[in-house]
Amino acid sequence: MKRILLLMILSICSSNFLLAQVTTSSISGQILDLQNQPLFGASVEAIHMPTNSSYGMLTDGEGNFYLSNVKSGGPYKIIVSYIGYKTWEYEGLNLRLGENSVINATLAEDSKLLEEVTVIYEKNALINNQRTGASTNISSKQLSSLPSISRSITDFTRLSPQSQGTSFAGRDGRYNNLQIDGSNFNNNFGLSSNPLPGGGSQPISLDAISEVQVNVAPYDVRQSNFTGAGINAVTRYGTNQLSGSVYGYYRNQNFNGLKVAADTLPTQPDATSRILGARLGGAIIKDKLFFFVNGEFEKNVRPGITIIPSDGSRTGSNVSRTTLADMNLVKDYVTSKYGYDPGRLENYANEFVTQNYKALARIDWNISQKHKFNLRYTQMVATDDQLVNGTSAPNPRSSSNRISLNSYAFENANYGFENSVKSLAAELTSVLRSNLSNQVLLTFTNSQDKRTSKSSPFPFIDIKKGGDSYLSLGYELFSWKNDVVNNTYTFTDNITYKMGKHTFTGGVTFDYLSFGNSFQRYGTSYYRYDSLSQFLNNQLPSTYAITYSLLPGGKDPYAELDFGLGGLYVQDEFNLNSRLKITPGIRVDLPFYFNDLLANDAVSKADFVDIKGTNPQKLDVSQWPTTKPLFSPRIGFNYDVKGDKTLQLRGGTGLFTGRVPFVWFTNLPTNSGMLQNTVEFGVDSIRKYNMLFSSNPSQYINNLPQVAGQSLPGSIAAIDKNFKMPQVWRTSIGLDYKTENGWIATFEGIFTKDINAVIQYNANQKSC
Repeated sequence: MKRILLLMILSICSSNFLLAQVTTSSISGQILDLQNQPLFGASVEAIHMPTNSSYGMLTDGEGNFYLSNVKSGGPYKIIVSYIGYKTWEYEGLNLRLGENSVINATLAEDSKLLEEVTVIYEKNALINNQRTGASTNISSKQLSSLPSISRSITDFTRLSPQSQGTSFAGRDGRYNNLQIDGSNFNNNFGLSSNPLPGGGSQPISLDAISEVQVNVAPYDVRQSNFTGAGINAVTRYGTNQLSGSVYGYYRNQNFNGLKVAADTLPTQPDATSRILGARLGGAIIKDKLFFFVNGEFEKNVRPGITIIPSDGSRTGSNVSRTTLADMNLVKDYVTSKYGYDPGRLENYANEFVTQNYKALARIDWNISQKHKFNLRYTQMVATDDQLVNGTSAPNPRSSSNRISLNSYAFENANYGFENSVKSLAAELTSVLRSNLSNQVLLTFTNSQDKRTSKSSPFPFIDIKKGGDSYLSLGYELFSWKNDVVNNTYTFTDNITYKMGKHTFTGGVTFDYLSFGNSFQRYGTSYYRYDSLSQFLNNQLPSTYAITYSLLPGGKDPYAELDFGLGGLYVQDEFNLNSRLKITPGIRVDLPFYFNDLLANDAVSKADFVDIKGTNPQKLDVSQWPTTKPLFSPRIGFNYDVKGDKTLQLRGGTGLFTGRVPFVWFTNLPTNSGMLQNTVEFGVDSIRKYNMLFSSNPSQYINNLPQVAGQSLPGSIAAIDKNFKMPQVWRTSIGLDYKTENGWIATFEGIFTKDINAVIQYNANQKSC
């Protein structure tokens, strides 16, 4: 399967560009004398005024300097000094995340007038030789001033012209790589297309974010782990000035308009959204040690259900055919016979709640002029009420949802999410020599998503009427011990070496992701009845299903995955001449699968068909893909066509390696038949074992296979041994033109082609 995307974007804008740095910025330039001769050994110092953090180095033999790993923001004061020359100072320089600001200064001798000193610096220039591929920067000013409904980073990444919601360059949102202070903030498991962890809640307060960048085609080889976009954000930090904010947001149904042209919409049901938060930043030790903290609470109350059961007198477009009389019959029956409370019949619809608590703390330490260190911790805990699954169940599914105009469910048939995200990031930046600098980044992120229920353990029951859904009750059929735990550790070391017209960058990175996934559909057993009388008269059901553990002692069957991805890369940023700069580089990534899978002999002996549906094929559920290196060569360029910075041609081409939603990998052990077994019985098997309804979920387990590997599971997942991580070839070309009145028009095109694409097919069918 191949997908080709061509995006042609015409824009007139004045926004800034950025490079591939993910947590810092940089400053570079050349220092000359009045005869345009380079000054070797000139001292260049950049002082971050809010914290007095200092970055400095000496110019090389060609007068060049490059200050890397500089804290983003500002303002900065630049001081250039050289023996026998006037000291020059410049204030007001502000750096955006990932930006390389270029300052070229000409110094006058000490006997000359100071007015003869010149500096060349174009603030926020789009036409700049640092710009190559497609990227977008969202500044702190934009984050604080532009409107946002959900107060999420993804509200602002839509400012990227290549964005379609959370999709970039035509890729699914799960193919993005989102990092905050360099730490992993991805929805790694990938059950939804939301790129962020935390379920329906935002894992970090927008008030704690300083800047965001979106890279769609960055030709810097440090950027990887995506075939959509690389999204980088950094958090706020403290300064010498104590500052803070207390804020609150409120919204209800009255904020929604009811007029669309000449049409009037129905009155909106009651819904409220409340956010309360505060932040504070300052100095613990002036010029040396700084702190920043943020806390936020959010609560949303909404109508989870707008449909109501009927009682003979109710009318309207939201009245279900399910009657309160039938629901009362069922409630009285299960309460008296089984001692089970299915929950309320109605009047719970407007009480669906989503709420979360967020906290962040950050420390920045100026160890010396050569060494800077920061440490950040954040956590979020959220709960979210959810509606019972619509139609999923053993085949055949119903046409109508379990809560619809044809059907209704008791309160305790619904479920909830409990999500938590914890993250720790530590970064050390060092100037090892005047032309050599280093960045070390260590991060840890823990996310957990589990389901909750108001129900006590009890089978889930579907009752039909006329062949369609009518009434449901019990413990939600996909929520029993449903739990996903993901720990992500990352290590990154980047080293930058400046030599004349060359800036060499090399590095190594390693990501380690561990997953534990517990998913037992029909975990409390499942019964389906074709009529209300069939259930109330305790007749045999038409469908029975259950998932149960095959581990010793019935231990909870968590499917495990331990995955690693190592990266090694090098590149050269080379000024071929004053008008053309090229950036060639190469990156190699190597996946690792650390945990072993269990073989199921029953699966290994079975016959399946290949992707063409014609040739026989064997499946092995104990097999991870073969580890093979993935190479990502890239080259970017920038060409000043006229030599006067009015017409710029830029772009590049290269390979980008990403990752997959890891739920696809945990499906292997989950569905191998070695940890747990799922059965779905129809009428014949139910009659064979006389499976009358039992409130005990384990009632019929002894009639089912008890030893792993002796039978085929109800569903099987396997992966090709030659499977490779997704990889795309992406090429972009951009043309920037500056008019006489200062407007800049940009025309940009992006071409994306799959090199390694993911294909899923049913190996039990003759065609696909």
